[in-house]
Amino acid sequence: MPKESKEDKKRLAKPFLKVDILSLFPAYFESPLNESILKKAQEKGLLSINLVDIRDFAENKRCVDDRPYGGGPGMLLKPQPLKDAIQKVRQKDSMVVFLSPQGEKLNPKICRDLSKKKHLILLCGHYEGIDQRVIDNDVDYEVSIGDYVLTNGCLASITLLDAVSRFVPGVLGNEETAENDSFEDGLLDCPHYTRPVEFEGKKVPEVLLEGNHEKVKKWRFKKALEKTEKTRPDLYLSFLSKSLKKEESRGTRAIEKRLNEQGKAFVCLKVKDLKQSLDFYRRVLGFKVEAREKEQIELSGAGLNLKLVEGLSSEEKGAAFFTVELGQGLFNELRQRLLERDAKALDERTVLIKDPEGNRWVFKRS
Repeated sequence: MPKESKEDKKRLAKPFLKVDILSLFPAYFESPLNESILKKAQEKGLLSINLVDIRDFAENKRCVDDRPYGGGPGMLLKPQPLKDAIQKVRQKDSMVVFLSPQGEKLNPKICRDLSKKKHLILLCGHYEGIDQRVIDNDVDYEVSIGDYVLTNGCLASITLLDAVSRFVPGVLGNEETAENDSFEDGLLDCPHYTRPVEFEGKKVPEVLLEGNHEKVKKWRFKKALEKTEKTRPDLYLSFLSKSLKKEESRGTRAIEKRLNEQGKAFVCLKVKDLKQSLDFYRRVLGFKVEAREKEQIELSGAGLNLKLVEGLSSEEKGAAFFTVELGQGLFNELRQRLLERDAKALDERTVLIKDPEGNRWVFKRS
């Protein structure tokens, strides 16, 4: 992850980002860089973009590739043209970013950090890749735009540049836009509506027409949470985990844990319907009842004791979030049972399910 230097902090007083893009096909960029937001940012003097043809630095009639040692399909970009191209544009405060499927996956934090740099050199991969020695000696940071492969790195560099430029102050018309977009708080974006109020029989939600900003904010967060849980359970799980670590109460609440006499994690959970919850934990999750009179139950093999206390309604509390690690045998048995109860398999080792009170349980195979 690129770190913010003292020079980066000083530069933010007058935002400006210089970018050199090194590729085999400079013409590839002409249309994207001369349209819409990127064009306006250059006209405002907020971005300066220079295209560099790697072939201009070839020593042998613009030949920039060769066969890889050890055999294999395809060609690799040779180190000499890449090295010379980088050195030509590199400055003291430059950061060389190589667009590669092997890099760290692009996210808002990376974009925000890169936007604070004074000079970015974007190195586009081509063919089967580039000589590893260039990566080792001249590249500061590798970035991937996703778990898929493109025909070349040009499109990846455009994607990176567009995402990074949004965080340069002044590039967007509304400074809050980048901060409020999808993924900024770990969730997908909520639904949006504009005029007319009714279209093809569907109306704009009433809460958006009332003018109550606090209600609108809560509605948007709720819808974003629901959408993320439904379509991106991986992001949803990550959001819940981060919320607990920060002790936030936006739809979740921290659970107080302590060790009992047997050294097991002990959790006191208040529920609205004790009988319904107890039945769910016993029949669905497979909890073992230790002391019925105390409503205390245990998840065998997980080192977790749970005490249920009746009397707090769902409206008065936030939903809780539990993570429980299980051995392979117990996990596999529970996973099959949970999937028959509308649980979500995040992957082969993780399952997410809601209990009757709306609490989220994540079971992981240890």
